[in-house]
Amino acid sequence: MRHDTEINDEHLKHIKQICDEDAAGLLKAHESYGNSWQKRGGAGAYLIMIRKFDRLEQTLPKFGFDIFRAIAEDPRAEGVIDDVRDARRYLCLIEAEMRARGAIAANSVHRDNTDNHDYHEGCLCPACKGETMRRERERHPTKKLSGSAAFAPHNKGERTNSE
Repeated sequence: MRHDTEINDEHLKHIKQICDEDAAGLLKAHESYGNSWQKRGGAGAYLIMIRKFDRLEQTLPKFGFDIFRAIAEDPRAEGVIDDVRDARRYLCLIEAEMRARGAIAANSVHRDNTDNHDYHEGCLCPACKGETMRRERERHPTKKLSGSAAFAPHNKGERTNSE
């Protein structure tokens, strides 16, 4: 294991594997536990998720809040790394549930992914918002549209001209 303090991009090599392991782990856990994580609604889902952060908050002071050191010095699979993994997986479940419910924000493209995706009607990301405004200007060249404020989310996820 590397113990240096040099900052580099080595961690990026592991992202896909971590995400794949999360997906497989979530599907396997669902076989045993079903949707028990959402049994008490959104407040319950939040409390289950935040409990993992509470555990980290209890453990990390012993390591000067250095999470890298805590994970390196705690070799147990059920130690600090387990809380990190569980928190990340609960966050994934929450976003997946909101996508399934059709939440506009959850179904939009993350700001880090806006440069390389196709245009989606109703998407609130900057790239799609700009494309929507461009298309609207083509349809109504004499109408004045004012930046991103010209479009507000509608109850069905559609954009409407707010003029």
